[in-house]
Amino acid sequence: MIENPVGTAPGFIVEADRSTVIALPGVPREMKHLMQETVIPYIRQRLHNQGIIRRRVLRTVGIGESMIDERLSDFMTWANPTVGLAAHTAQCDVRITARATTAAEADSMLDELEKAVRARIGQFIYSDTPEEAFEAVVARLLQNAKAQVAVLESNTAGDIAARLANASTDNSVLSLAARLGDEKTPESVARIVGSAKSSTGYTKELAAQVANEVRRASGATYALTILGTEGEQEGIYGRTSGSTWIGFATPTRTIAELVPFGGKEEYTVTLIGNNALRLLWQELK
Repeated sequence: MIENPVGTAPGFIVEADRSTVIALPGVPREMKHLMQETVIPYIRQRLHNQGIIRRRVLRTVGIGESMIDERLSDFMTWANPTVGLAAHTAQCDVRITARATTAAEADSMLDELEKAVRARIGQFIYSDTPEEAFEAVVARLLQNAKAQVAVLESNTAGDIAARLANASTDNSVLSLAARLGDEKTPESVARIVGSAKSSTGYTKELAAQVANEVRRASGATYALTILGTEGEQEGIYGRTSGSTWIGFATPTRTIAELVPFGGKEEYTVTLIGNNALRLLWQELK
């Protein structure tokens, strides 16, 4: 038994001929305490204090798990160091791990492997800090640049602006956070969307035009506009796909990018948001 001085549920260790099973309480605070105070010393004793394991996490956005797997497939056959993937909502982590007799040796192995991984998918890696949110990186870049972004959203219903607001320390990165058609939508933008959508629907040209106008009307450094269909059964896993145009305006250029999914389902909204924030992140980098 593993006594638990910080909770009521104990853990336990079962040793078998070919393996050892270690079970711990699921409460993170208790689990981490028991890992540090009991499990790691136990493992070191079993291994006669030999061996160091180091791990790094490379957080990616804008590339799917299957594409990463394709580009790094040869690395994933290695026994040491190793490469593994951990998928999250609309993004994926690349975990690289090395085992060696010393920390310096393990770190050296990881340095070489990380360099090789970055050579293949570096443009999609936004952080090497575990659990760091994509919007936190984007908000920090905006603050460092003393820049602001105006965000106008339709089917994403304010989710992108909320992510940036929650990630920034003082909410200074947003000059406008509007939902298409609400009272914060500039009148000039409402006129453009209303006259165009009635006849042509959302298009690449309209997304670019609206992004330009949102930037001009708000006075922001950058503008992101989300013009997407809002069917109840649309989305990545919906009965129909729908579509969303992302408009992005900077002081020197305007682009529009199609996401081939619409709707308001959570996973789809997160994916659309990541694609929009990716355009801003690439510009700020």
